[in-house]
Amino acid sequence: MSVIGAGFGRTGTLSLKLALEQLGFGPCYHMNDVFTRAGHAQRWRDAFRSGAADWESLLNGYRAAVDWPSAHFWRQLAGHCPTVRVILTVRDPGAWCESIRTTIFPAQRRPLPPPDDPHYAQLVMPGEMILHGTFGQIEDKAHVLSTHDAHNAAVQAQIAPQRLLLCSRTAGRRCASSSAWRCPGSHSRAATPSRIFWTGSRRRGFSRVLKKGFAVLFQLSARRCQIWRGSPPGA
Repeated sequence: MSVIGAGFGRTGTLSLKLALEQLGFGPCYHMNDVFTRAGHAQRWRDAFRSGAADWESLLNGYRAAVDWPSAHFWRQLAGHCPTVRVILTVRDPGAWCESIRTTIFPAQRRPLPPPDDPHYAQLVMPGEMILHGTFGQIEDKAHVLSTHDAHNAAVQAQIAPQRLLLCSRTAGRRCASSSAWRCPGSHSRAATPSRIFWTGSRRRGFSRVLKKGFAVLFQLSARRCQIWRGSPPGA
């Protein structure tokens, strides 16, 4: 592991994943990987309940990890990998709050299949960790913003300055320059990419990807849960 991302989702974490992989820090673990790696959702659920996991096994083969669920465990991962760099993606709090309240929060309030469904863990884990384990009162905007600010403050207070890189989301469709994505740490030999780097997830794109991902899971679960036949809820 070379890089740990401590930023909440909707702060540019998918763009960071793509950038890190472009710089040679791949593969990079992201929430998307939970839905493609068999058994990972349940392992993250177990880690959420116990506060610990076999990180070497869970993240085996990955050089970086960003976004939830790994960002929920930034303290544990930073302690387990004491020499790696930590990147905190930040964004205007108001814009971030509007974004998460119109993307991630609604997505995690969809109907769930029965617990014996083979995809139950994949569908319930994000809600357990994000809605209930991180925010709780998601209808209270002030509380959501306070949780966001407290998280960022804790990362900056507990990670040594020489180890921490703040990455502010650049306005617009692309980064101002490729230097915005130079690898963390002057000791690294990763090259600065020469091509324009496009951001990986805008709000409309999030909805399209979400619906496509849920449609696959719903289709696989159709025989187990009649309510999920046809299009996913809210499609």
